Amino acid sequence: DRLIEHIKKMANTSEEFVPEAPELPVGNETVDEATRRKRFALYLEGNLGGKWDQMPIKYLMEDFTDEEKAIVRRAIDDIQLKSCIRFEEIPDYPLDNTPYVVYIKENYATFCGLSNVGRTGVENPIWLNFACTDQILGTAIHETLHTLGMDHEHIRYDRDDFITLERDNLDPQALDLYEYGDFDSYTSYGVKYDYYSIMHYSAYLAVLDPAKPGLKALQGLTKF
Repeated sequence: DRLIEHIKKMANTSEEFVPEAPELPVGNETVDEATRRKRFALYLEGNLGGKWDQMPIKYLMEDFTDEEKAIVRRAIDDIQLKSCIRFEEIPDYPLDNTPYVVYIKENYATFCGLSNVGRTGVENPIWLNFACTDQILGTAIHETLHTLGMDHEHIRYDRDDFITLERDNLDPQALDLYEYGDFDSYTSYGVKYDYYSIMHYSAYLAVLDPAKPGLKALQGLTKF
């Protein structure tokens, strides 16, 4: 099926294939407010073929319940609220070659969300695992931003000025998730590093000892 083929394809690339970290509130924030404050990341620039060159971006959802559809629509509304990007929900697969996003429900045990970075063809799938109930809204936003061309905050070329990798406490099989982004393909556009970006991994993702972080902030923060 498409998911298995996609996983095989991603196994030969540097794409992620891990559970997304939960978007945790800070102070008196609600979970929704915590999701809304997330923003910055690394932007696809060098690969023009991966960019979306027409608006609105069409999208559809495969066999979702009304509640699941509402979560995806909230994620899309959040992106539209904070950007000039516009989406159009369509009822079925387009008959022409117009690129589109398709959200697919998949209860695969090893991830909460999965997608490519940037537009990869006519069909651009985003897999969501709704069993990850406490973080599915943040995951839907995260994976949609990947599909739009945004990569992870913590792989920026200047990340060593802001975080330290605790490599002894990171799963060796996950270290490739922390490799620097391709300088020729991505830019930060000079945007300030954001520890709380929705595109930043949790400090405790893929750690060997869950009592200790795998990432540490260098700018005075005790947690992020």
